[in-house]
Amino acid sequence: MVLAVDVQEEMLRILREKLGPEGLLSRIKTHRCDPDSLTLSPDHDGKIDAAFTIFVVHEIPDAAKLFQEISTLLVPGGLLFISEPPIIVSSKEFRYTLSLAQEAGLQLVERRLFFVNRAAVLRKEG
Repeated sequence: MVLAVDVQEEMLRILREKLGPEGLLSRIKTHRCDPDSLTLSPDHDGKIDAAFTIFVVHEIPDAAKLFQEISTLLVPGGLLFISEPPIIVSSKEFRYTLSLAQEAGLQLVERRLFFVNRAAVLRKEG
């Protein structure tokens, strides 16, 4: 199962509309979170294999809290993919973002600069 989390109900609605015709809606659960928390049930703690934050972290008021929540959700060895737009997020800001993730117990596995994004993969310790 895939868990899609967004603060904007409109984005979740668009996702559901696109997945329905593809027959994938039964595999995905959508969840509207709060701006300052993922607000996921503790039932998900330690059960997520991978998390993706695509052009999101720079909009989060407390990125350290976000990474702590993600770390709590991930299984030991679980992966986090972070992607941020370089036109908005400088290299210095991205390094700071990665340091916050590392403080939450996520180890940097790989970092790349692609044409339209700064990206990194981190792994939960353990």
